Amino acid sequence: MSSRFDGLVLPTIPLTMKDDPFILDMHVFLQNLVRTLKTIPDAEFPIYHKVFGLADDATWDNVRNGIYVITADSGAGYAVAHCKYNSAVTLLHNSANWVNTDTDTKYCLIDNTTSIRLKNRLGSAKEFAVMIITID
Repeated sequence: MSSRFDGLVLPTIPLTMKDDPFILDMHVFLQNLVRTLKTIPDAEFPIYHKVFGLADDATWDNVRNGIYVITADSGAGYAVAHCKYNSAVTLLHNSANWVNTDTDTKYCLIDNTTSIRLKNRLGSAKEFAVMIITID
């Protein structure tokens, strides 16, 4: 059993967001994910995570294939995606401001042939938290 997540408890959803089906679905998904992560032995732990900021039009590249769980701008934007570089990025569940192409006024998660690229095209600097479930 992994001890990395022993103290992890998801916060409750603010009352102003309880009617948003996307927020509710994401919360259920994350609860199930945390429950699963707690069962994985530390020696087999397949998780990569990073928190960072990106200026407008800035990029972050990563060579890990897997399931990406990303929050942006203090949770205002989120995406869950299956990513395999030199193949495809498939958005599985996301807020409306995420796309898998390089598009202005969006968060972009792109197959960059040699990596998976996260690009901030929203017009101002944003903070991101990325968790990747991977075997790479």
